[in-house]
Amino acid sequence: MERILIAEDDRTVQRVLRRLFEHEGFSVDIVSDGKSAIEAFQAALPAAVVLDLGLPIMSGEEVCREMRQESPTVPIVILSAVSDVRHKVLLLEMGADSYVTKPFSPRELMARVRALIRQAAESNHHARVR
Repeated sequence: MERILIAEDDRTVQRVLRRLFEHEGFSVDIVSDGKSAIEAFQAALPAAVVLDLGLPIMSGEEVCREMRQESPTVPIVILSAVSDVRHKVLLLEMGADSYVTKPFSPRELMARVRALIRQAAESNHHARVR
């Protein structure tokens, strides 16, 4: 079973995301702060990360940067209320693979996560074949 790591401090959003991903057959780990997100990521690489930017202890930007340094292939989807284009571009340049603004469509978020997991798997497969 593929595991999704969700770093989100809003309990309501946590419940929505847990239901969404578990309903789609994923195992879900949820953390509420940036430090815990890094620790969970390092303990066992997930199939993908859904990362809120407004996390306590360590910002989502710092978490994104550190996760990308740890693993260049694990998909990172930013989930944020910030919809400023410059901010989105900055996060994508920092290593995020996708950016979804709140309020979000659960179907769109799921489609993005699945597409990124598929792309990562294809990239890993092609790297091994070479």
